[in-house]
Amino acid sequence: MAFQVILLSGMIWYCFLKWLKYYKVPDNFPPGPPSVPLLGVLPFMQGNLKDAMQRWRKEYGEVVGLHLGSELTVVLSDFDEISNAFKDKRFTGRPKALTETMTAFFASHPGEKGGGIVFSEGEQWSEQRRFALKTLRDFGFSKKAMEDVILEEVFKMIQVLRADEDSMSLNQVLSVGVVNSLWTILTGQKLSHGDQTVMKIVTGTDDFINNESMSGPLMMMPWLRFFPYIKEKFQASKEAPLSMRKLQNKMVAQHEEEQSGELDNNNGVRKESKDFIDVYLDKIKETRDRKSSFFGDQGRLNLQRSLTDIFGAGTSSGSSMLLFAFLYVIKYPKIQTKVQDELSRIIGKNTVSLDDRSNMPYTDAVLHEVMRHSCLVYAVPHATTEDVSVQGFDLPKDTVVYANLWQVMHNTDYWQDPEIFRPERFLDRDSKFRRDERCIPFMLGKRFCIGQSLALQQLFLFFVTILQHFELQAPGGAEAVSIEPIVGFVHQCPKYSVKLVGRM
Repeated sequence: MAFQVILLSGMIWYCFLKWLKYYKVPDNFPPGPPSVPLLGVLPFMQGNLKDAMQRWRKEYGEVVGLHLGSELTVVLSDFDEISNAFKDKRFTGRPKALTETMTAFFASHPGEKGGGIVFSEGEQWSEQRRFALKTLRDFGFSKKAMEDVILEEVFKMIQVLRADEDSMSLNQVLSVGVVNSLWTILTGQKLSHGDQTVMKIVTGTDDFINNESMSGPLMMMPWLRFFPYIKEKFQASKEAPLSMRKLQNKMVAQHEEEQSGELDNNNGVRKESKDFIDVYLDKIKETRDRKSSFFGDQGRLNLQRSLTDIFGAGTSSGSSMLLFAFLYVIKYPKIQTKVQDELSRIIGKNTVSLDDRSNMPYTDAVLHEVMRHSCLVYAVPHATTEDVSVQGFDLPKDTVVYANLWQVMHNTDYWQDPEIFRPERFLDRDSKFRRDERCIPFMLGKRFCIGQSLALQQLFLFFVTILQHFELQAPGGAEAVSIEPIVGFVHQCPKYSVKLVGRM
């Protein structure tokens, strides 16, 4: 009994200290909803984070201050404020709780430090992101050469779809095509459409991130992963990233062996690097500065984490956007017909090319409306790296700053009837495509999504080629199709089936 009393007293004292440290709202901090120690606003959210952000905005304004778990947090809903803040280097940090959770999720052993691109900050983040962007550009993210890699996967997928044109789900076959495109760039190898190894890994990681019931609270309160039941679920969810890590380590070892063999067979001269891993290994070998994030063991850890970051970001966003795109065209068959009419005029039976996009304004408008309306990532978390000011309010260092992208892309003061799916909003009076700076599905500023270019290429080539070869129909009729996203830590496309009718 005495032990229980001591334990309870200790927990109360711990909570009190936490409250003193974290729940004293700074002077001149933005107004917001009430909080309680350790949990912050969670007991008062009444639903998911997305809906709560919209309620807070209506009640407290465009800049809302609150506590998410133990972290001081601000939600920005105004486009101009988000744009100014996220272009400022002082807003390029990552939330401590989110970083701790994701580091533990991907770590192979307790105490392992984070790294890579997505969950790092400061000089390490700058080095890794700069290197990754340059290397990925060199290997096709912004080159027409990437077109061949993507189209090869598209035509593989078409063969799979032709074998089963009855009612089916597109989830698996789309994911395989998107995964294979990116896998080729990173590793120089191709996967067969029957290879389930990588697909199981990707699916497992996506399940954790999309599972709001566990990942949502953990992103704000990482200490929950030590509690019974949650601990077991968290450990079980780590199977996918650990399997990915083993596969990546195998690929890295294979590249090192191949590089060594090339040196032995070519009098110490190695052939030109052929993929991302090759270039990264070269960077590690040439780095002599011990403080560099590319040096030695730290470099190898960052290689592994960067592969995970790029692969995870590219495959998840690419396949999800495609699923939403095909969902909208079976929901609105007249829109599908207009896309196919434009497709027939511009491409006919020829193979689609990225160059065709500029001649297909309606199709481009449809894809941008898909990205705006679905708003795959409805809120993006950054953190301040020093004390800053926003709209006259003071934000201390390490304040979490969420960009409310859902509000930006559904603001009734800017978008006319934003709840309606209307591609014409991206066309001018001459029916030419018109880009809108407030359509920001990949975010903006210094930490915009590193996989943006590839995702846009995949979206266009997969979407157009599939609609060139098939008419997509809803088995139960378009009226029965729901386009309401499933709200987790990000938006998930609702499950649906499709009937494919050949056109070519």
